[in-house]
Amino acid sequence: LVAALDSANGWQRDKVQMLLLWRNDAAAVPLLESLARDSRNPLARLHALCTLDGLGCLKPELVERALSDSHPGVRINALRLAERHSSSGVIAAVAKLVTDSDRKVLLQLACTLGEWRDPKAGEALGRLAVAQHADKFIAAAVLSSALPHSGALVDAVVASGGAAQAVFNEPLTSLALATKQRDSLARLLQTVSASRSGEFTARGNGNAL
Repeated sequence: LVAALDSANGWQRDKVQMLLLWRNDAAAVPLLESLARDSRNPLARLHALCTLDGLGCLKPELVERALSDSHPGVRINALRLAERHSSSGVIAAVAKLVTDSDRKVLLQLACTLGEWRDPKAGEALGRLAVAQHADKFIAAAVLSSALPHSGALVDAVVASGGAAQAVFNEPLTSLALATKQRDSLARLLQTVSASRSGEFTARGNGNAL
């Protein structure tokens, strides 16, 4: 059955995966791990990973390996699978994807980082926000993950300033107000306006407040 996962036929892969999950046979686990590591077929690698996850046997080191897979579709799903693992190795491997070249990977990354409260995840979310602020879909996904990492996100966009802060300043200010995070609110408000000849002007449009 595991060998039959390495097929170009999608119906066959789906049915085989279903049978493997129904049988719940521990003998399949090492074979699935080998397929996930060594198959040249990215769809077979993905099915093997998802089957292991369904069997409750997906090891963190295999997730880490999948996060650096050559195929973006495998990396996207590895991010989704990584959400149930909180080891430092998995989070570090996830954080490396901030510089990934595939925008769908970055979109999933922005969503996945909100699943942990680890400071490394917050730092990665901040770097992603600054780097991808011009992409409205990734920016929205970043904000969906902002609650557990609002402090790190504020630090990143304030340090960056410019266009990145212009994109995130208003939603992060609203979040800081709603969650009563006074330090973050103070940092954001401090940079909203700049003194000019004794008057305060809104950053970005030059109109007097």
